[in-house]
Amino acid sequence: MIGKRLRELREQNKKSREEIAQELNISLAAYAHYENNFRQPPIENLIKLADYYNVSLDFLVGRSVKKVNDVLDIIDINGIKLKTGDIKKIKEIIDIISKKSQ
Repeated sequence: MIGKRLRELREQNKKSREEIAQELNISLAAYAHYENNFRQPPIENLIKLADYYNVSLDFLVGRSVKKVNDVLDIIDINGIKLKTGDIKKIKEIIDIISKKSQ
């Protein structure tokens, strides 16, 4: 199930296996094995993949047909509604600001 989901997500994002492997800092062989269901990704790589594709771990492993958990769909912070993808971008901005202030 994981392999099928990974392939679908990669193709939806119009990425090659090489691009995904490079962006996630995993070997091309490992990523190909995941997509072909020859190997199961270790939990740290599952987390990387879920974060990269902005999907839940449950979706990746076939426990859910929803890509994101309902709780994470929209978060309201002081009246500002954020979608899951927005939160990822905000975290990236915070990381950049934190590094510049050091």
